[in-house]
Amino acid sequence: MKKIILTAILVFSFCFGSESKCSQSDRLLYTISANNCKAAKEIVNKNPKIIFEKSQADILPLDALFSYYYNLALFDLWQDYDFNCFLDTFLQAKPNLNFYTQELNLTPLGIIAGLPTSNKIEILDKLLKAGADINKMPLKDSDMEILYFAIYNKDLNLMEYLLKNGAPKKRFFGRIIFEWLSSYETKNQTNDEIEKIRKSKDFIQDRKWALQSVDIFLKYADIKDFSDKDRLGSINPLTYFNDIEFVKKLVNLGIFDDKKELLEKAINYAKENRRFEIAEILENLKAKKGF
Repeated sequence: MKKIILTAILVFSFCFGSESKCSQSDRLLYTISANNCKAAKEIVNKNPKIIFEKSQADILPLDALFSYYYNLALFDLWQDYDFNCFLDTFLQAKPNLNFYTQELNLTPLGIIAGLPTSNKIEILDKLLKAGADINKMPLKDSDMEILYFAIYNKDLNLMEYLLKNGAPKKRFFGRIIFEWLSSYETKNQTNDEIEKIRKSKDFIQDRKWALQSVDIFLKYADIKDFSDKDRLGSINPLTYFNDIEFVKKLVNLGIFDDKKELLEKAINYAKENRRFEIAEILENLKAKKGF
């Protein structure tokens, strides 16, 4: 963002009082930082192809727009910025939306999905309808997929929206439990210490989110498609915290129905951690399935 603001200031200083010195691309960059969508519209309407032209600072208008908005949102300054007006104006030229911004190395979809703004789904909808690829990795040189933002930020509405629109999901079921329990120790604690955690406000709140997430997730995915790592990564932490209700839920959903060896590993983990009631639940499943 510093680069964009500095560039905009330099452009304004350079252009002010000397219109002939400034390119339209530079003027357009300034309108973005000045929140002057009316002026941006005038420039784009005269020459729609300007959307594909870089300014003297080697920045494309869309790159500048998303990077600038990203930083406004981080500082909770996005409400008065006319982002939708700029976006609608730029989308008229049918630009490629599957690029990585220079400073953030994020796609436009990735930027919006990760922002703490209340209008993100409206913007994501516009981007997807305009050709943004929900399967493209949102972060350059990373295997992080778009659904990560919903799980990391515990955003149920975003999770459902992305799943409904075909976001990759195979690697994320275990991530739900991980995001809930990753901040807690999962070894060498007494039962009293664990019980204290279980009764804490944050734990209870995050557990509610995890339960709701599982319900949403399984509306769009089959639990049998999940990897062994995802399955054990879900059950074992729940077993450690002796969450009998949650374990029963996953068992009833079929998490081990086709996985004899995995079920045995889960049983052994439950016994090693003296979670005998959970071990019994899993043993009963094993007997029922005839494993």
